[in-house]
Amino acid sequence: YIKYGMTQEFMGRFPVLVRLNALTEDEICRILSEPKNSVVKQYERLVNCIGAELVFEDSLLKKVAKNAIKTGTGARGLKTVIEGLLENVIYELPDKTDVKKVIIHEKMFDNEPAKYIYEGSEISFDTNSNANETKNEPKSKPVSPTPPASESFKI
Repeated sequence: YIKYGMTQEFMGRFPVLVRLNALTEDEICRILSEPKNSVVKQYERLVNCIGAELVFEDSLLKKVAKNAIKTGTGARGLKTVIEGLLENVIYELPDKTDVKKVIIHEKMFDNEPAKYIYEGSEISFDTNSNANETKNEPKSKPVSPTPPASESFKI
């Protein structure tokens, strides 16, 4: 349009409208895990600094993606959802010095705790199914749920 005599200042005042298609579940899962600075990789590095490995189940990522589509937040709300799921893990993990792996699973949406694998335990975990096989139970410690807030702050 500039070649027809319209100045750049005038053209800059026209609004730019862009129509975007909604993200699919697979695209949101890719946004969660593939970029170099993805939310999943950020938390994996954070937990690795504490001395444990953080594992996200594929089923959890799909549930997070479904939640983002259902609520209409798309990719904007992914970090908030992941932070909410990992809040207890991040605060509890530094005190658990013998944890070697933390498994984040989809049942955490229903307020179940994360699965901890301790040093010396031999647990095989298949991330595609929810099957756990414990080969050496005496060495592993049971995971106790987080006490309710009323119990943790008794005076």
